[in-house]
This record gives sequence, C-alpha cells and structure tokens, in this order.
Amino acid sequence: MKHLQTVILLIRLLLGIVFVTYGIVKLLGGQYYYGDFVIDSKTVGGPFFVWAFFGYSKIYALFTGVGEFTAGLLLLIPRTRTLGAAILFPVTLNITVMTFAFGFPGVKYASLVYTALCALLLLYDYPKLKLIFWENKKLEELVAYLESQPKQPPVKALNECVKQGWKREDLVLRRSSYPGGTGLNRQGYVLFEVKGSNPPKNVRVEVRRPHSFVDWQIIKIAEEAEAQR
Repeated sequence: MKHLQTVILLIRLLLGIVFVTYGIVKLLGGQYYYGDFVIDSKTVGGPFFVWAFFGYSKIYALFTGVGEFTAGLLLLIPRTRTLGAAILFPVTLNITVMTFAFGFPGVKYASLVYTALCALLLLYDYPKLKLIFWENKKLEELVAYLESQPKQPPVKALNECVKQGWKREDLVLRRSSYPGGTGLNRQGYVLFEVKGSNPPKNVRVEVRRPHSFVDWQIIKIAEEAEAQR
C-alpha cells in the first residue's frame, strides 16, 4: 500500500509539473501560431491547422492555458488533488483525441500516457468520487454526524505529544481553542491533562496554521503545573 501511495504521488507530481509548464507557456504566448499566416491544405499538415486555429483567438489561447495551469496546480496541492485530476482528465483526453485525429508526431503517444495516468489517479480516488456523486445520502449523514460531534483538537497535537514521550492513554483533553474556517496565520492551543501526575500537570500545545492549504503545525509543546493555568 505504501508503494502504491508513492507511485500515485510521483504521478501527481509529474502531471502537475507538466501541465503547469504547458499552461505557463500558453499564457506567455507560446505554442500556438499568432499573427498573419496563409493556410493551404495542400502544403501544410494537421498540426499547423490546429495551432493556427487555436492561435486565431488569443482569448481562447489564454483560456486553454489557464485551464491547464489551474488543473496542474490543483493536482500539486494535496487537499485539491482529486479536483485537479477530475479537471485534468477531460483536458488530457481532448488533447489525445486531437493529436491522433490530426496526425501529430510522437507527442500523441505522450498525451495518451498522460490521459492513462490521469485516469489512474481518478481510479485511486474512486471511493471519494463515489461518495460525492453516487452516495449523496451517506455523505450527508457523515457531515451531519461530524457536525454533531464536539469540536476536537488537531490530531497532530496529540500525536506529537506521544512522539515527545508522553503516553497516549495518560493524556486527557482539558481544553482547546483554535479558529475554524479559512484565513491566514490562524493560531490556537490544545491543553491536555497528564493523568496520575503528582503534582498535577498539563501539557500545552501551541498550534498554527499559516493558510488553508496546509495542516496545523506544532509551534511549541510545554509541560506546566496545574496552578499555572
């Protein structure tokens, strides 16, 4: 399972970097033919027709660049990887059909590989997609259940305390305070009571989340006496 996760990660990085690069090239005015040109079906091949057609409208050319750049970028961000793959698949499929239909050289096989890799990413995330698109009732029930539960501290705080030497069963959540939603540089804390400590002690974990695209980060862990709260 770990090896499969590594392979999926490498595929995500490959596709993300490739299509972010493709998008940047198009946004900078590359790849397509712009300006004045003469097309004669007897003297030019399919690839020239395609690039000339896309380059005829700079707005459309920029649109394709934005689409590829956005899909690639979403694929590189862990929290949006499934959305990125879902957006990128029809893009790569269209490119594959186009390159084969218009007789592009070796690039058509590269686009076919990209489409297959993107399909593999979607297959890997099939349980998520199934829950969203075909099991809405289960999703609604899950959301309702989570909303009914008391607000829990970041799991990362508890795991980090265990790594630092405290026993998981000895840590009892006393209090937590950290903002939800979105925003920049959100900070808070998680307070655990250490069972059986004499004198009574707490473990205070300072947490910080720079922005919504990363998980909570542990800033500081300190043990404090009960009287200092």
